[in-house]
Amino acid sequence: MTDGKGVNFVFQCTGSTAAASTAWKLLSDHGGICEVGFFVDNGEAKYNPHFNICMPETKVTGSWAYLPEDWVEATEFLRETKDEGIDMTQLITDAYPLDQINQAMAKNISGTGVKIVYKNNE
Repeated sequence: MTDGKGVNFVFQCTGSTAAASTAWKLLSDHGGICEVGFFVDNGEAKYNPHFNICMPETKVTGSWAYLPEDWVEATEFLRETKDEGIDMTQLITDAYPLDQINQAMAKNISGTGVKIVYKNNE
């Protein structure tokens, strides 16, 4: 959802520094960004703390090690996007059963999917 200036929430999980830099430009004032896409050092992303965080009063959430409290905050962020009418399931490009974990990891490493999920074989 937007306020006419941009989107209220960005869930950045690509691992791409270009996407991370662009995400800040999409946010509306008082919006939020959740960053969980960098598990290795992919380089630096470009943003301006004054214009991208302080002035628009952006809520920033990030996680690397996934402590229990991180999941609570990320889940709350997803709840807020749902309340705004944003269907985050549209980001899922591929779903694999657990017995195809090697194929799923290969897809992830190739960078050809947006969000890849594992599903129960049943």
